[in-house]
Amino acid sequence: MGMFDFNPADVTVATSEGYTNAPMLGAYSGYGGMFQGLGKLAGFQDEEDLLQEIYETSDFTTDEGRQKALNAIKNISPDKYTELVTQLNETAKAEAQTANIEMQMKNNELASIKALNSTKFATEFMLDAGPNGQGVQLANWLRSQGYTEDEIEGVTTPALAAQFLNSKIDKNASGIISQMVNHMKAAQSNYLDMRMYEVYNSRNNPVTNEASPVVSQESMADLDFDAALDIAGNIDGDTTVSSSGEKGRTTFANVTPSQVITNQNKVTLPSEFKGPAGTNRGPSTLR
Repeated sequence: MGMFDFNPADVTVATSEGYTNAPMLGAYSGYGGMFQGLGKLAGFQDEEDLLQEIYETSDFTTDEGRQKALNAIKNISPDKYTELVTQLNETAKAEAQTANIEMQMKNNELASIKALNSTKFATEFMLDAGPNGQGVQLANWLRSQGYTEDEIEGVTTPALAAQFLNSKIDKNASGIISQMVNHMKAAQSNYLDMRMYEVYNSRNNPVTNEASPVVSQESMADLDFDAALDIAGNIDGDTTVSSSGEKGRTTFANVTPSQVITNQNKVTLPSEFKGPAGTNRGPSTLR
């Protein structure tokens, strides 16, 4: 035993129960807690403090952040490292299972949409005049084969395209026609998938338009005409101050009231009315 080595278990004292080392162990334990408290006051950190700091400052949302935290914890407490690794693995498994369930639900919904609407989507593909529709897709393919706009005018369906190609190609036209058919099948499949996702997104990620401002009768009662029009969105036109000093709108959409009256068609009736209509009776013309 060294000069300063000390084991409280080796010290026994007389008690009513006989000689025992319990009082010395308790006293030493109390002094240990006091020394630990003094150490914290002096700025020293124990294992619990170091681990807590790692937990609070680490980024557990990224793989890199989790690995950095695990390495730091492993250097302090291998047991806590093993415990945390187990917890993270369980969390990762749970998240993966949740993601798989959500993906399966999404795939099932997409498959249902496609199955229920495939005929409708195929018809839309044939009628769609846009870049993804049958007409444009077929014309693009025919142009890629070297045919001109004048040559392919009126060739708007795969059946017509097959006839066109058969008339243009002397030998082995069937091979080129098969390429055209496969291209159009792929174009139609892509179109159906596009429409399928559009329907899915409209159900699960609806886009709401900002509502137009609503002007109530009560809110307009306390406003002048120009202010009411401005709130309602009609901000065009000029305003002036009348001779009485009151503000008023002199034009609306750059048209004055006098212009509206002046530009109206004039309808005049004859000055003489001779009774019910008939020969030489009643108004005969309007000017």
